[in-house]
Amino acid sequence: MLQQDCYERRKERRILAIFFILSGLITATWASRIPDIQEGLGLNNRELGNVLFAIPLGLVAGLLFAGRLIARYGTWRIMLLGCLLLAAMLTLIALSGTVWQLVASLFLLGFFRTVFNLSINTGAVELQKRYANPIVSSFHGLWSVACLV
Repeated sequence: MLQQDCYERRKERRILAIFFILSGLITATWASRIPDIQEGLGLNNRELGNVLFAIPLGLVAGLLFAGRLIARYGTWRIMLLGCLLLAAMLTLIALSGTVWQLVASLFLLGFFRTVFNLSINTGAVELQKRYANPIVSSFHGLWSVACLV
């Protein structure tokens, strides 16, 4: 029984590590594309700043729903769905042909970023309870390294 729990913990830790790495890669991918998107839509710096404000609006909106979604459907389901939808937002952003399409895409990026981040952090905290030592910081370290790639 103890060996089974040890195996399950390691398996969950690896899966969570993958999700944190994916989160970092998605963040880095989006950040690296900002200048191209700005140029493609012909935005000056002030206009870009205004457009980017859609992200924190989406982040706050996501806070209103993320906890309930995780409680209702479970951490792992929301984690997977959140990751897929967040990655899909990169495509939606790339296909944005107008400023308003970009604003809507960035709002959704912020929304799904919150849902995904809360689910992976909830999963990390739940898993940490089964370990003797803190492990959440190792996941955040993986996220940071993935952002550098």
